[in-house]
Amino acid sequence: MLLPFPAWPGNTRSQEAGLPQLFVPQTAHITTSYDAAKDQTTVRLAPAKISGNRAHYHSLSYSVFYSYPGKTKRLPQKLSFELLTVVKRRLLKIDLYVVFIVDGEEIFLPSSRSAIKHPVPGKRWVGERLEFHMRCETLLRITRARKLAVSMDGLIFDFAETDLQSLRDFAQAIETSPSGARLGPMKAAGSTCSPHPTPRKPEPPNSQVTDLRAFIM
Repeated sequence: MLLPFPAWPGNTRSQEAGLPQLFVPQTAHITTSYDAAKDQTTVRLAPAKISGNRAHYHSLSYSVFYSYPGKTKRLPQKLSFELLTVVKRRLLKIDLYVVFIVDGEEIFLPSSRSAIKHPVPGKRWVGERLEFHMRCETLLRITRARKLAVSMDGLIFDFAETDLQSLRDFAQAIETSPSGARLGPMKAAGSTCSPHPTPRKPEPPNSQVTDLRAFIM
């Protein structure tokens, strides 16, 4: 089974850089879009670049988003944290293991993977989208951190302070349920994003749910 490859909308910067739009660094901002066919609203922190050319990676970017049914704003119980890579290889590593490091402590999150064909025109490289699923309590924990990094494929990539601030802004901007509650990074430790939180459980390790057989080493 081949992976679905998204059609990337073009823009001037992506064409100049030779990269799909999601891989082009840009000023962080928050967008809200409504899909009438699905009756679903998605709120997304625009992709931002963490690292440029390093080892076998051409680039690494991140984004955060969540969705809810309808148009009425509500607190999310779960969010998705995306890592977008361009790898200077023709194949992806099947046993890639990714760990988030928050103030020195490792956090393991469940994930899904999908390949992106020809992310850079003229290069025989492959891109990858890794989507990590987290409770919003985990996002709050990240926004309180002084240091955030991600370890993958033997390399550690540090998030800049500007990236941490963008994550804090995203958390602060999450509008709430009609009750008027609000998610914000300054809440006291132990507080939750959901009006009816579920008991905390250890996050399961990374999982691979997408068939990558056509693109793995």
